[in-house]
Amino acid sequence: HVSEQDTAYFEAFLVRLGDHYFLDLVIEDIEVDNTLALYHLFPVHTFSKVSFEEDRVNIEMFNSNWIIEMIENEKVRIKHEKAADMVLLTASTSELQKFILKYVEEPKAYSEPIVLTRDRSI
Repeated sequence: HVSEQDTAYFEAFLVRLGDHYFLDLVIEDIEVDNTLALYHLFPVHTFSKVSFEEDRVNIEMFNSNWIIEMIENEKVRIKHEKAADMVLLTASTSELQKFILKYVEEPKAYSEPIVLTRDRSI
């Protein structure tokens, strides 16, 4: 059950890096009627790899556990901040683009895809 209080609005941008497309989401508005809670929300960009097939769009979000493991094992050196069990990448846009392109073909870098299909019966 989804109520109005569970609703969030995002700006979405389709970005091309090299031969690949990425979805860049930025929170625009969230329906929270609590000023203190709103002060604790920080707008960040989330990138997801996007591929298009005939009647499907596959959206693969980055696997945060993989990124954390790569950073902790010093296999990746990229500016970041750690908070509890999360990592926020704070590198510049160009550094983030290089990171994304370096691991664009690494299956472990992504979570299971979200698959959107076209309903041709409409």
